Amino acid sequence: AHLATVDGDSERGAAYVFTRTGTFWSQLTKLTASDGAQDDQFGRSVAIEDDTLMIGAPSADIGGKLDPGAVYVFTRDANTWNQQAKLTTNNPARLVRLGGSLALDDGTVVIGAVGNGAGKGMAYVFTGAGATWSQQARLMADDGADGNNFGNAVALDDDTALIGAFRADISGTDSQGAAYIFTRAGNGTWSQQAKLTANDGVEDDFFGAATALVDDTAVIGADPLNREGFIYVFTRAGGAWSQTEKRRAINGSSRFAGYGESVAYTGDTIAIGAPTSQGGSVYFYGAADLGLAVNAPGTVGEGQEYTSQAIVTNNDDDASPALTALIPVPAGTSFVSANATQGSCSEAAGIVSCAFGALAGNAGRATANVTLTTTGTNDSTLDNTARIDRATPALSASDTTRIGDDDGATSGSSGGGGGGGCTLAAQPGAADPLLPLLGLLAALALSRRRWGAWLRRLG
Repeated sequence: AHLATVDGDSERGAAYVFTRTGTFWSQLTKLTASDGAQDDQFGRSVAIEDDTLMIGAPSADIGGKLDPGAVYVFTRDANTWNQQAKLTTNNPARLVRLGGSLALDDGTVVIGAVGNGAGKGMAYVFTGAGATWSQQARLMADDGADGNNFGNAVALDDDTALIGAFRADISGTDSQGAAYIFTRAGNGTWSQQAKLTANDGVEDDFFGAATALVDDTAVIGADPLNREGFIYVFTRAGGAWSQTEKRRAINGSSRFAGYGESVAYTGDTIAIGAPTSQGGSVYFYGAADLGLAVNAPGTVGEGQEYTSQAIVTNNDDDASPALTALIPVPAGTSFVSANATQGSCSEAAGIVSCAFGALAGNAGRATANVTLTTTGTNDSTLDNTARIDRATPALSASDTTRIGDDDGATSGSSGGGGGGGCTLAAQPGAADPLLPLLGLLAALALSRRRWGAWLRRLG
Protein backbone atom coordinates (compact mmCIF):
# COMPACT_ATOMS: atom_id res chain seq x y z
CA ALA A 1 0.00 0.00 0.00
CA HIS A 2 2.64 2.50 -1.15
CA LEU A 3 0.23 5.44 -1.11
CA ALA A 4 -0.96 4.79 2.46
CA THR A 5 -0.94 7.61 4.99
CA VAL A 6 0.98 6.60 8.11
CA ASP A 7 1.01 8.72 11.28
CA GLY A 8 -0.28 11.64 9.27
CA ASP A 9 2.42 11.34 6.58
CA SER A 10 0.79 11.02 3.14
CA GLU A 11 2.24 8.39 0.81
CA ARG A 12 4.63 7.19 3.47
CA GLY A 13 3.42 3.70 2.64
CA ALA A 14 2.88 0.38 4.35
CA ALA A 15 2.88 -3.34 3.61
CA TYR A 16 0.48 -5.96 4.92
CA VAL A 17 1.29 -9.61 5.59
CA PHE A 18 -1.45 -12.22 5.26
CA THR A 19 -1.30 -15.88 6.20
CA ARG A 20 -3.40 -18.76 4.93
CA THR A 21 -5.24 -21.42 6.86
CA GLY A 22 -6.81 -23.84 4.42
CA THR A 23 -8.50 -21.58 1.88
CA PHE A 24 -8.94 -18.67 4.27
CA TRP A 25 -6.53 -15.73 4.39
CA SER A 26 -6.21 -13.43 7.36
CA GLN A 27 -4.08 -10.36 8.05
CA LEU A 28 -1.13 -11.11 10.29
CA THR A 29 0.56 -7.74 10.56
CA LYS A 30 1.14 -4.32 9.05
CA LEU A 31 4.73 -3.28 8.32
CA THR A 32 6.16 0.22 8.04
CA ALA A 33 9.72 1.52 7.76
CA SER A 34 11.33 2.44 11.06
CA ASP A 35 12.54 5.73 9.58
CA GLY A 36 9.73 6.27 7.09
CA ALA A 37 8.73 9.74 5.96
CA GLN A 38 6.14 11.44 3.81
CA ASP A 39 6.21 10.47 0.11
CA ASP A 40 8.61 7.52 0.60
CA GLN A 41 6.12 5.15 -1.08
CA PHE A 42 7.24 2.22 1.07
CA GLY A 43 5.51 -0.86 -0.34
CA ARG A 44 5.82 0.11 -4.00
CA SER A 45 7.43 -3.32 -4.57
CA VAL A 46 7.73 -6.49 -2.50
CA ALA A 47 9.58 -9.79 -2.69
CA ILE A 48 9.36 -12.70 -0.28
CA GLU A 49 11.24 -15.96 0.10
CA ASP A 50 10.85 -18.23 3.11
CA ASP A 51 11.39 -16.01 6.17
CA THR A 52 12.82 -12.99 4.34
CA LEU A 53 10.68 -10.13 3.05
CA MET A 54 11.97 -7.13 1.12
CA ILE A 55 9.98 -3.96 0.58
CA GLY A 56 10.89 -1.14 -1.78
CA ALA A 57 10.58 2.58 -1.03
CA PRO A 58 11.72 4.20 -4.29
CA SER A 59 10.92 7.75 -3.24
CA ALA A 60 12.82 7.63 0.05
CA ASP A 61 15.21 10.55 0.57
CA ILE A 62 18.75 9.70 1.67
CA GLY A 63 21.17 12.19 3.22
CA GLY A 64 19.09 15.16 2.13
CA LYS A 65 18.99 13.97 -1.49
CA LEU A 66 15.62 13.65 -3.21
CA ASP A 67 14.44 10.13 -4.10
CA PRO A 68 17.59 7.99 -4.17
CA GLY A 69 15.30 5.21 -2.90
CA ALA A 70 15.82 2.32 -0.52
CA VAL A 71 14.84 -1.27 0.17
CA TYR A 72 13.98 -2.58 3.64
CA VAL A 73 14.72 -6.13 4.78
CA PHE A 74 12.44 -7.90 7.24
CA THR A 75 12.81 -11.40 8.67
CA ARG A 76 10.26 -13.60 10.40
CA ASP A 77 10.59 -15.12 13.84
CA ALA A 78 7.53 -17.32 14.43
CA ASN A 79 4.70 -14.93 13.49
CA THR A 80 6.65 -11.73 14.08
CA TRP A 81 8.35 -9.76 11.30
CA ASN A 82 11.27 -7.53 12.30
CA GLN A 83 13.18 -4.97 10.24
CA GLN A 84 16.80 -6.11 9.86
CA ALA A 85 18.42 -3.85 7.27
CA LYS A 86 17.98 -0.93 4.91
CA LEU A 87 19.63 -1.26 1.50
CA THR A 88 20.83 1.76 -0.44
CA THR A 89 23.34 2.15 -3.26
CA ASN A 90 26.98 2.68 -2.36
CA ASN A 91 26.64 6.27 -3.51
CA PRO A 92 22.99 7.36 -3.24
CA ALA A 93 22.14 9.89 -5.93
CA ARG A 94 19.19 12.15 -6.56
CA LEU A 95 16.16 10.69 -8.39
CA VAL A 96 17.65 7.19 -8.85
CA ARG A 97 14.51 5.66 -7.27
CA LEU A 98 16.05 2.41 -6.09
CA GLY A 99 13.36 -0.10 -5.10
CA GLY A 100 10.74 0.38 -7.76
CA SER A 101 11.05 -3.35 -8.54
CA LEU A 102 12.47 -6.32 -6.63
CA ALA A 103 13.36 -9.97 -7.19
CA LEU A 104 14.75 -12.20 -4.43
CA ASP A 105 16.24 -15.67 -4.77
CA ASP A 106 18.44 -17.61 -2.36
CA GLY A 107 20.37 -14.76 -0.78
CA THR A 108 20.51 -12.56 -3.89
CA VAL A 109 18.23 -9.61 -4.63
CA VAL A 110 18.01 -7.63 -7.86
CA ILE A 111 16.61 -4.12 -7.42
CA GLY A 112 15.43 -1.83 -10.18
CA ALA A 113 16.37 1.86 -10.26
CA VAL A 114 14.62 3.38 -13.26
CA GLY A 115 15.61 6.97 -12.52
CA ASN A 116 19.33 6.42 -12.88
CA GLY A 117 20.92 8.49 -15.67
CA ALA A 118 17.95 10.59 -16.84
CA GLY A 119 15.70 7.56 -16.92
CA LYS A 120 18.19 5.29 -18.68
CA GLY A 121 17.82 3.01 -15.69
CA MET A 122 19.95 0.49 -13.83
CA ALA A 123 19.57 -2.58 -11.66
CA TYR A 124 21.58 -3.28 -8.52
CA VAL A 125 22.48 -6.71 -7.17
CA PHE A 126 22.90 -7.28 -3.43
CA THR A 127 23.81 -10.51 -1.67
CA GLY A 128 23.52 -11.46 1.98
CA ALA A 129 21.17 -12.66 4.69
CA GLY A 130 19.46 -11.31 7.78
CA ALA A 131 20.95 -7.96 8.72
CA THR A 132 24.07 -8.26 6.54
CA TRP A 133 23.84 -7.35 2.84
CA SER A 134 26.36 -5.91 0.40
CA GLN A 135 26.19 -4.53 -3.11
CA GLN A 136 27.61 -7.04 -5.60
CA ALA A 137 27.01 -5.47 -9.01
CA ARG A 138 25.34 -2.79 -11.09
CA LEU A 139 23.61 -3.98 -14.26
CA MET A 140 23.10 -1.75 -17.30
CA ALA A 141 21.89 -2.45 -20.85
CA ASP A 142 24.76 -2.37 -23.33
CA ASP A 143 22.64 -0.16 -25.62
CA GLY A 144 20.79 1.80 -22.94
CA ALA A 145 19.43 5.25 -23.68
CA ASP A 146 17.82 8.04 -21.67
CA GLY A 147 14.18 7.34 -20.92
CA ASN A 148 14.34 3.58 -21.48
CA ASN A 149 13.41 2.90 -17.84
CA PHE A 150 15.66 -0.16 -17.66
CA GLY A 151 14.84 -1.81 -14.34
CA ASN A 152 11.11 -1.05 -14.33
CA ALA A 153 10.59 -4.80 -13.84
CA VAL A 154 13.06 -7.44 -12.65
CA ALA A 155 13.05 -11.22 -12.21
CA LEU A 156 15.70 -13.56 -10.85
CA ASP A 157 16.28 -17.30 -10.84
CA ASP A 158 19.57 -18.62 -9.53
CA ASP A 159 22.30 -16.95 -11.62
CA THR A 160 20.05 -15.47 -14.31
CA ALA A 161 18.32 -12.09 -14.13
CA LEU A 162 15.63 -10.75 -16.46
CA ILE A 163 15.22 -6.97 -16.53
CA GLY A 164 12.57 -4.98 -18.36
CA ALA A 165 13.07 -1.68 -20.19
CA PHE A 166 9.50 -1.04 -21.26
CA ARG A 167 10.12 2.37 -22.81
CA ALA A 168 13.07 1.30 -24.97
CA ASP A 169 12.91 2.32 -28.63
CA ILE A 170 13.57 -0.55 -31.05
CA SER A 171 14.93 0.29 -34.51
CA GLY A 172 13.33 3.71 -34.34
CA THR A 173 9.99 2.45 -33.00
CA ASP A 174 9.13 4.50 -29.91
CA SER A 175 8.52 2.64 -26.65
CA GLN A 176 8.23 -0.77 -28.26
CA GLY A 177 10.08 -2.08 -25.22
CA ALA A 178 12.73 -4.69 -24.49
CA ALA A 179 13.95 -7.05 -21.80
CA TYR A 180 17.53 -8.03 -21.04
CA ILE A 181 19.03 -11.26 -19.77
CA PHE A 182 22.08 -11.17 -17.48
CA THR A 183 23.96 -14.16 -16.10
CA ARG A 184 26.36 -14.50 -13.17
CA ALA A 185 29.65 -16.37 -13.35
CA GLY A 186 31.12 -18.35 -10.49
CA ASN A 187 33.24 -15.38 -9.39
CA GLY A 188 30.16 -13.20 -8.92
CA THR A 189 30.62 -11.25 -12.16
CA TRP A 190 27.46 -10.44 -14.13
CA SER A 191 27.30 -10.02 -17.92
CA GLN A 192 24.56 -9.39 -20.46
CA GLN A 193 23.58 -12.57 -22.32
CA ALA A 194 20.70 -11.42 -24.51
CA LYS A 195 18.28 -8.66 -25.44
CA LEU A 196 14.71 -9.85 -25.96
CA THR A 197 12.10 -8.08 -28.09
CA ALA A 198 8.69 -9.13 -29.40
CA ASN A 199 8.78 -10.38 -32.98
CA ASP A 200 5.63 -8.37 -33.76
CA GLY A 201 6.31 -5.32 -31.61
CA VAL A 202 4.93 -1.91 -32.53
CA GLU A 203 5.03 1.61 -31.11
CA ASP A 204 3.96 2.02 -27.47
CA ASP A 205 3.72 -1.73 -26.82
CA PHE A 206 5.62 -1.33 -23.53
CA PHE A 207 7.01 -4.85 -23.88
CA GLY A 208 8.94 -5.48 -20.66
CA ALA A 209 6.33 -3.89 -18.40
CA ALA A 210 6.46 -7.07 -16.29
CA THR A 211 8.89 -9.97 -16.06
CA ALA A 212 9.00 -13.47 -14.59
CA LEU A 213 11.66 -16.15 -14.86
CA VAL A 214 12.06 -19.84 -14.00
CA ASP A 215 15.02 -21.89 -15.23
CA ASP A 216 15.23 -21.39 -19.01
CA THR A 217 11.81 -19.80 -19.48
CA ALA A 218 11.06 -16.08 -19.36
CA VAL A 219 7.56 -14.57 -19.28
CA ILE A 220 7.29 -10.92 -20.30
CA GLY A 221 4.25 -8.66 -20.16
CA ALA A 222 3.37 -6.01 -22.74
CA ASP A 223 0.82 -3.43 -21.60
CA PRO A 224 0.32 -1.12 -24.60
CA LEU A 225 -1.27 2.30 -24.67
CA ASN A 226 -4.90 2.14 -25.82
CA ARG A 227 -4.72 -1.55 -26.83
CA GLU A 228 -5.23 -4.84 -25.09
CA GLY A 229 -2.13 -6.40 -23.58
CA PHE A 230 -0.25 -9.62 -24.15
CA ILE A 231 2.29 -11.89 -22.52
CA TYR A 232 5.22 -13.37 -24.37
CA VAL A 233 7.13 -16.53 -23.47
CA PHE A 234 10.81 -16.99 -24.39
CA THR A 235 12.91 -20.10 -23.84
CA ARG A 236 16.67 -20.60 -23.69
CA ALA A 237 18.63 -23.37 -25.39
CA GLY A 238 22.43 -23.37 -25.36
CA GLY A 239 22.56 -19.75 -24.25
CA ALA A 240 20.28 -18.55 -27.08
CA TRP A 241 16.79 -17.21 -26.36
CA SER A 242 13.81 -17.43 -28.74
CA GLN A 243 10.16 -16.42 -28.56
CA THR A 244 7.86 -19.42 -28.23
CA GLU A 245 4.47 -18.06 -27.16
CA LYS A 246 2.25 -14.98 -27.33
CA ARG A 247 -0.94 -15.00 -25.28
CA ARG A 248 -3.87 -12.63 -24.85
CA ALA A 249 -6.67 -12.85 -22.30
CA ILE A 250 -8.74 -15.97 -23.03
CA ASN A 251 -11.97 -13.96 -23.18
CA GLY A 252 -10.35 -10.80 -24.49
CA SER A 253 -9.64 -7.69 -22.48
CA SER A 254 -10.43 -4.05 -23.05
CA ARG A 255 -7.74 -1.71 -24.25
CA PHE A 256 -7.55 -0.16 -20.78
CA ALA A 257 -7.59 -3.41 -18.76
CA GLY A 258 -3.85 -3.42 -18.02
CA TYR A 259 -3.50 -7.10 -18.98
CA GLY A 260 0.23 -7.88 -18.80
CA GLU A 261 1.09 -5.10 -16.37
CA SER A 262 2.16 -7.74 -13.84
CA VAL A 263 3.12 -11.40 -14.22
CA ALA A 264 4.31 -14.27 -12.05
CA TYR A 265 5.48 -17.74 -13.10
CA THR A 266 6.08 -20.96 -11.17
CA GLY A 267 7.37 -23.15 -13.98
CA ASP A 268 3.88 -24.63 -14.45
CA THR A 269 1.51 -21.72 -13.95
CA ILE A 270 1.50 -18.12 -15.15
CA ALA A 271 -0.50 -15.44 -13.33
CA ILE A 272 -1.24 -12.25 -15.28
CA GLY A 273 -2.61 -9.13 -13.65
CA ALA A 274 -5.17 -6.84 -15.30
CA PRO A 275 -5.60 -4.21 -12.58
CA THR A 276 -8.15 -2.02 -14.36
CA SER A 277 -10.36 -4.81 -15.75
CA GLN A 278 -13.76 -4.67 -14.01
CA GLY A 279 -12.22 -3.57 -10.75
CA GLY A 280 -9.16 -5.77 -11.21
CA SER A 281 -8.65 -9.29 -12.55
CA VAL A 282 -5.98 -11.98 -12.47
CA TYR A 283 -5.72 -14.63 -15.18
CA PHE A 284 -4.08 -17.98 -14.54
CA TYR A 285 -2.59 -20.06 -17.34
CA GLY A 286 -1.71 -23.61 -16.39
CA ALA A 287 0.35 -26.29 -18.06
CA ALA A 288 -1.12 -28.91 -20.32
CA ASP A 289 -0.03 -32.37 -19.21
CA LEU A 290 1.58 -33.77 -22.34
CA GLY A 291 3.57 -36.94 -22.91
CA LEU A 292 6.09 -37.46 -25.72
CA ALA A 293 7.80 -40.68 -26.73
CA VAL A 294 10.07 -41.63 -29.64
CA ASN A 295 10.04 -45.22 -30.95
CA ALA A 296 12.56 -46.51 -33.50
CA PRO A 297 14.03 -49.91 -34.47
CA GLY A 298 16.89 -51.12 -32.34
CA THR A 299 18.97 -52.18 -35.36
CA VAL A 300 18.85 -51.54 -39.14
CA GLY A 301 21.26 -52.46 -41.91
CA GLU A 302 23.43 -50.20 -44.03
CA GLY A 303 21.45 -48.44 -46.74
CA GLN A 304 18.12 -49.66 -45.40
CA GLU A 305 14.97 -47.66 -44.71
CA TYR A 306 13.41 -47.48 -41.27
CA THR A 307 10.65 -45.47 -39.58
CA SER A 308 11.00 -43.38 -36.43
CA GLN A 309 7.82 -42.45 -34.60
CA ALA A 310 7.14 -39.42 -32.37
CA ILE A 311 4.02 -40.02 -30.28
CA VAL A 312 2.34 -37.17 -28.39
CA THR A 313 -0.35 -37.82 -25.79
CA ASN A 314 -2.57 -35.23 -24.08
CA ASN A 315 -3.22 -36.43 -20.54
CA ASP A 316 -5.40 -33.48 -19.59
CA ASP A 317 -9.17 -33.57 -19.44
CA ASP A 318 -9.30 -30.57 -21.79
CA ALA A 319 -8.15 -30.26 -25.38
CA SER A 320 -4.59 -29.04 -25.85
CA PRO A 321 -3.51 -25.94 -27.74
CA ALA A 322 -2.33 -26.50 -31.32
CA LEU A 323 0.85 -28.62 -31.20
CA THR A 324 3.73 -29.11 -33.61
CA ALA A 325 6.39 -31.83 -33.35
CA LEU A 326 9.88 -30.94 -34.58
CA ILE A 327 11.95 -33.98 -35.57
CA PRO A 328 15.55 -33.50 -36.73
CA VAL A 329 16.81 -35.85 -39.45
CA PRO A 330 19.53 -37.82 -37.61
CA ALA A 331 23.13 -37.60 -38.75
CA GLY A 332 23.92 -40.76 -40.72
CA THR A 333 20.52 -40.84 -42.45
CA SER A 334 18.71 -39.22 -45.36
CA PHE A 335 15.07 -38.16 -45.33
CA VAL A 336 12.55 -40.15 -47.35
CA SER A 337 9.04 -39.15 -46.27
CA ALA A 338 6.86 -38.21 -43.30
CA ASN A 339 3.20 -38.37 -42.40
CA ALA A 340 1.04 -37.92 -39.32
CA THR A 341 -2.07 -39.58 -37.96
CA GLN A 342 -3.46 -36.07 -37.41
CA GLY A 343 -2.45 -33.00 -39.38
CA SER A 344 0.42 -32.90 -41.86
CA CYS A 345 4.23 -33.02 -42.04
CA SER A 346 6.91 -31.26 -44.08
CA GLU A 347 10.71 -31.24 -44.13
CA ALA A 348 13.05 -28.29 -44.53
CA ALA A 349 16.73 -27.82 -43.71
CA GLY A 350 16.94 -31.21 -42.01
CA ILE A 351 13.96 -30.64 -39.68
CA VAL A 352 10.68 -32.50 -40.07
CA SER A 353 7.76 -30.41 -38.83
CA CYS A 354 4.48 -32.17 -38.09
CA ALA A 355 1.57 -29.83 -37.28
CA PHE A 356 -0.93 -31.87 -35.29
CA GLY A 357 -3.32 -29.11 -34.32
CA ALA A 358 -5.15 -29.50 -31.01
CA LEU A 359 -5.26 -32.92 -29.34
CA ALA A 360 -8.45 -34.10 -27.69
CA GLY A 361 -8.47 -34.43 -23.92
CA ASN A 362 -8.36 -37.69 -21.99
CA ALA A 363 -5.40 -39.34 -23.74
CA GLY A 364 -5.88 -37.77 -27.17
CA ARG A 365 -2.93 -38.88 -29.29
CA ALA A 366 -1.12 -38.04 -32.51
CA THR A 367 1.81 -39.85 -34.13
CA ALA A 368 4.39 -38.60 -36.62
CA ASN A 369 5.97 -41.28 -38.82
CA VAL A 370 9.31 -40.31 -40.36
CA THR A 371 10.89 -42.68 -42.89
CA LEU A 372 14.67 -42.48 -43.23
CA THR A 373 17.47 -44.28 -45.09
CA THR A 374 20.72 -45.07 -43.30
CA THR A 375 23.87 -43.58 -44.83
CA GLY A 376 26.26 -44.36 -42.00
CA THR A 377 28.49 -47.37 -41.47
CA ASN A 378 28.08 -50.49 -39.37
CA ASP A 379 28.17 -50.10 -35.60
CA SER A 380 27.39 -46.36 -35.76
CA THR A 381 24.49 -45.04 -33.65
CA LEU A 382 21.60 -42.94 -34.90
CA ASP A 383 20.00 -40.49 -32.47
CA ASN A 384 16.28 -40.25 -33.15
CA THR A 385 14.94 -37.21 -31.31
CA ALA A 386 11.79 -35.08 -31.21
CA ARG A 387 10.49 -32.09 -29.32
CA ILE A 388 7.24 -30.17 -29.12
CA ASP A 389 7.48 -26.65 -30.49
CA ARG A 390 6.34 -23.84 -28.18
CA ALA A 391 6.21 -26.13 -25.16
CA THR A 392 6.73 -24.44 -21.81
CA PRO A 393 8.90 -25.83 -20.30
CA ALA A 394 10.66 -27.77 -23.07
CA LEU A 395 9.32 -31.25 -23.87
CA SER A 396 11.59 -33.64 -25.75
CA ALA A 397 12.32 -37.36 -26.13
CA SER A 398 14.79 -39.62 -27.91
CA ASP A 399 15.57 -43.19 -28.95
CA THR A 400 18.66 -44.73 -30.57
CA THR A 401 19.13 -47.04 -33.52
CA ARG A 402 22.30 -49.03 -34.32
CA ILE A 403 23.44 -49.65 -37.88
CA GLY A 404 24.49 -53.27 -38.23
CA ASP A 405 23.32 -56.83 -38.65
CA ASP A 406 19.96 -57.65 -37.08
CA ASP A 407 20.70 -59.19 -33.68
CA GLY A 408 17.10 -59.86 -32.85
CA ALA A 409 16.18 -56.39 -31.67
CA THR A 410 13.04 -55.27 -33.46
CA SER A 411 12.32 -51.93 -31.85
CA GLY A 412 13.86 -49.45 -29.52
CA SER A 413 12.40 -48.17 -26.29
CA SER A 414 10.55 -44.87 -25.94
CA GLY A 415 12.56 -41.80 -25.09
CA GLY A 416 12.73 -39.84 -21.89
CA GLY A 417 9.76 -37.56 -22.46
CA GLY A 418 6.91 -39.85 -21.49
CA GLY A 419 5.19 -37.25 -19.36
CA GLY A 420 5.53 -34.11 -17.35
CA GLY A 421 6.11 -31.65 -20.17
CA CYS A 422 3.71 -28.83 -20.78
CA THR A 423 2.53 -26.04 -23.00
CA LEU A 424 0.22 -23.22 -22.04
CA ALA A 425 -3.46 -24.15 -21.96
CA ALA A 426 -6.41 -22.08 -20.87
CA GLN A 427 -9.90 -22.69 -19.54
CA PRO A 428 -12.27 -20.18 -17.92
CA GLY A 429 -13.41 -20.85 -14.38
CA ALA A 430 -15.99 -19.50 -11.97
CA ALA A 431 -15.45 -16.48 -9.77
CA ASP A 432 -15.05 -16.73 -6.01
CA PRO A 433 -15.12 -13.80 -3.56
CA LEU A 434 -11.86 -14.91 -1.90
CA LEU A 435 -9.91 -15.39 -5.13
CA PRO A 436 -9.04 -11.75 -5.94
CA LEU A 437 -6.90 -11.76 -2.79
CA LEU A 438 -5.43 -15.14 -3.65
CA GLY A 439 -4.67 -13.93 -7.15
CA LEU A 440 -2.88 -10.87 -5.77
CA LEU A 441 -0.80 -13.00 -3.45
CA ALA A 442 -0.09 -15.45 -6.25
CA ALA A 443 1.22 -12.58 -8.35
CA LEU A 444 3.67 -11.79 -5.56
CA ALA A 445 4.99 -15.28 -4.83
CA LEU A 446 3.50 -18.49 -6.26
CA SER A 447 4.49 -21.85 -4.81
CA ARG A 448 6.04 -24.25 -7.32
CA ARG A 449 3.25 -26.73 -7.74
CA ARG A 450 1.70 -28.28 -10.86
CA TRP A 451 -1.87 -27.05 -11.06
CA GLY A 452 -2.82 -28.73 -14.34
CA ALA A 453 -4.30 -27.13 -17.40
CA TRP A 454 -6.60 -24.36 -16.28
CA LEU A 455 -7.16 -20.68 -16.37
CA ARG A 456 -9.29 -18.81 -13.95
CA ARG A 457 -10.43 -15.29 -14.63
CA LEU A 458 -11.05 -13.35 -11.44
CA GLY A 459 -13.25 -10.26 -11.55
